[in-house]
This record gives sequence, structure tokens and C-alpha cells, in this order.
Amino acid sequence: MEPKFHEIGEFPPEGVNWANIDCEQHKDICARNLIDRYPRIKYIVDGKTVSEYDMDYNVVEMRHWGEKMSR
Repeated sequence: MEPKFHEIGEFPPEGVNWANIDCEQHKDICARNLIDRYPRIKYIVDGKTVSEYDMDYNVVEMRHWGEKMSR
């Protein structure tokens, strides 16, 4: 999963900030965003989860989802 995530991060969908959070180092961020398992991909706007990714973990699907969420 991590290589795919980083591949998208190099060229994220338009209007999307793609970030990788290490929950061991940033427990407060993970707790605040209810991240309790990995991998976890969420679309967050103004600190609130709008959607959570639940499809296959492949670059094409993840990019498509990110583009759809940013519209």
C-alpha cells in the first residue's frame, strides 16, 4: 500500500492535499480523525471526515476517488 500511496502523492488529484500520517508519532491526529487501523484513506474538509475510501487499493481507483471527492 505505501508505494501506491506515495505514487499518488507525487502527482495528487487536482485540489487534493495527499498526506501520510505516522500514527505512532502523531497519535493525537489519528485519535482526532478516528484512525484505528491501517491503511486508512479519508477525505477531510475543515477538520471533518467527508468520505472514507473503501475500494481496492490501486493507484487508478484511489486517484479517481480523490478527483471525485474534490469536485
